[in-house]
Amino acid sequence: MGAALLIAGALAAAARGQQVIGSCRLETNVACTNQDLSGARLPGVDLEGGDLRGTSFAKADLQGASFLHADLRTADLSHADLSGANLSQANLNTANIQGSNVSRADLRRANLSGANLSDAKLSRADMSGAIAVGAIFARAIMEQTILVSATLSGADLTHANLAAADMRQANLSRVDFEEARLQKANLTGASLVGANLAGADLTGAIMTDADLHEAKLYRAIWIDGRRCGPGSIGVCK
Repeated sequence: MGAALLIAGALAAAARGQQVIGSCRLETNVACTNQDLSGARLPGVDLEGGDLRGTSFAKADLQGASFLHADLRTADLSHADLSGANLSQANLNTANIQGSNVSRADLRRANLSGANLSDAKLSRADMSGAIAVGAIFARAIMEQTILVSATLSGADLTHANLAAADMRQANLSRVDFEEARLQKANLTGASLVGANLAGADLTGAIMTDADLHEAKLYRAIWIDGRRCGPGSIGVCK
């Protein structure tokens, strides 16, 4: 009887143009927690406002999908294609987004605190106002990513490529930028208090009014091409 009801529900949803995978009816405000949707092909799916906590979308095709306001805490989005997706104001706290394609995605005011985005592609994504405290962006490709007024305090951006990224007014305190590429990045008014910029390449970066108090700059390539020497704390020597 239960199986018959599930089948009947799935057929009814299909008739309305909705997608059903397992017990999840993929629609706005869906409740689909701790489910396995790995590898699913769902380009353009609208899951706005959905409760998707703990659900696996690993290796899924989610190009252009909408997760506006969705709850994706602890979700597995690793190696998924989220290019052009709308993740604005989504809660991605401690989500696994490792190795995913998130290029050109809308992440404005999203919560990425504690999330793992190592090796992810985030080029030209808009992360304005996002909160990513303690998030991992190691080796991430973030060329021309918009991080205006974002909060990334304590995040790991080691070996990340942030060339031409827009980080105006961002909170980058205690961020680990070791060996990161920051050529031509705009850091106007950004807080880099206590940040680790050892070995980072800041060639051509805009640092107007940036706060570098206690920032470690040893071995960094400064905006004018100089290599910062020992004792470069808060200023390139």
